[in-house]
Amino acid sequence: MEANALVEEFSEQLGAPKTTCPTENRKMDPPSEGWYKVNVDGAVFKESGNCGIGIVIRNERGEIMGAMSKRLDLPLGALEVEAKAFEEGMLLAWDLGLKHIVLEGDAQGVTNALTGCSSPLPPQSLFK
Repeated sequence: MEANALVEEFSEQLGAPKTTCPTENRKMDPPSEGWYKVNVDGAVFKESGNCGIGIVIRNERGEIMGAMSKRLDLPLGALEVEAKAFEEGMLLAWDLGLKHIVLEGDAQGVTNALTGCSSPLPPQSLFK
């Protein structure tokens, strides 16, 4: 429920058409005790020429410790906006005083680049 409300609010701020979210409940794999999971995602809106990111931080009990959505008026590509979401997720966690974090996103290329598991090398645009 909370995620759907955040998505709707984010879409309204961007002026994007409303979408419906699937009702399937996907279980979060919680982090270890004393750690926080930072879930990040990014999206590019070609029609409006901007992009956006979303972040949700949960503790080991699944309680939301922080959340943020942000519109970026930047000409970023899909990989770059996903990398920006990881950066903003780390910064939000840090601002909230959360030092023990696990980052999670759905962009495999960005995840591999950040963990040093990329082969071939990721685009240099991820490191600007």
